[in-house]
Amino acid sequence: GQTFSQQPLDKVKQLAQEELFPLEIDGGVNDDTIQHGLSAGATRFVATSFLFGSQDPATQYQKLLKIQA
Repeated sequence: GQTFSQQPLDKVKQLAQEELFPLEIDGGVNDDTIQHGLSAGATRFVATSFLFGSQDPATQYQKLLKIQA
């Protein structure tokens, strides 16, 4: 998986204010970094490595759901 980059979050914040379409973050999303994307206004996340790089993808998924709630 990719590493999470803070750099695009300013663009996400700007686009989120316009509410034209859902915003997705792909790259380095995990239970530590997802909050940055949520705070910026993203509503969709790709966390493939976080989920499937684990012995228990279901538990990892539940961690992300709790953060988004």
